Amino acid sequence: GIIRICYPICPYGGFDLRYVVCAIGVISMVYGAFAALAQKDFKRMVAYSSVSHMGYVVLGLGVWSATSPFFIGDYWNMGTVGAMFQMIGHGVSSAGMFFM
Repeated sequence: GIIRICYPICPYGGFDLRYVVCAIGVISMVYGAFAALAQKDFKRMVAYSSVSHMGYVVLGLGVWSATSPFFIGDYWNMGTVGAMFQMIGHGVSSAGMFFM
């Protein structure tokens, strides 16, 4: 939803909140990883792994704007492509974990 709706409508809003978006991504990455390590149930571990992977996606969406003090469209494209690549990789790895 963030990539599809929020950023195309108001890219400067994401640019202004770039450090908040990066912080949320890092916090969810760390929290999801440690929570996944503490789980005994496999499905819960996969769920917390999903939280951690979506933290990478949010970080990718935030880093595109934190790299430059000015809004540059090429960085926006790199950030969104990286986030989409991470989502595809996460979908494949989660499906593979459920087949185990």
